[in-house]
Amino acid sequence: VPVRLIGEPPGPSAGSRTLVVHSWTTALLEQRGLSPAALAGTSLVRHIAVYHEDGLLGRAELAPDSDHRRYALLAGQAELERALREQLARQDVVVEYGTELVALASPELSRPGEPGAPGIAARLRQPDGRREEIAASYLISADGTQGAIGNLLNLPMRGEQERASYVRAGLRLDGDLHGDAISVFLGHHGFVMLLPASGGQFQCIVTNPPARSGDLGRPSQAEL
Repeated sequence: VPVRLIGEPPGPSAGSRTLVVHSWTTALLEQRGLSPAALAGTSLVRHIAVYHEDGLLGRAELAPDSDHRRYALLAGQAELERALREQLARQDVVVEYGTELVALASPELSRPGEPGAPGIAARLRQPDGRREEIAASYLISADGTQGAIGNLLNLPMRGEQERASYVRAGLRLDGDLHGDAISVFLGHHGFVMLLPASGGQFQCIVTNPPARSGDLGRPSQAEL
């Protein structure tokens, strides 16, 4: 089945963002020849630990009893995307970075050998500004209800939409933190989450930081 994979970002991810890869996702990728566990910098976590000011509230397993692996993986986004691109290349698929979907229609398209078969007509904008008309049997949106497809189809948003405020940073921390657990510290205005990586490093996510408002750029070490 011929496919095209497009995306608005101009190129691959280059940051240090950590992704949680569920064990069922790992199994599906392994069926297709890709092992996330073998990627550089990937760590294995078995549970999440939740703390508040009085100490540990409790722990919860990250995989159900029916899951024989009983763990999740923490993988770097840039490294995982690189492995996915290489796997796609082995199947003669190239990611078309910087290509934007700008218009959408769904007429009754005719394809060779299948007169009158339903399909999707779309207009793309290439990185150089060139427009392209395409016809496809299916179009799969992976950018959420507020992405290009959601806006073009005028999909309703569910619930109250609030702009999230958070700080994310890569840190090296000393302390009594387990390397096989995601640690969450509850606060009065949000929480701090620490995702372990190798060598005492952690991906730190802070929600609703009270000392910051708006886009103030990168946080300083003192703020963290």
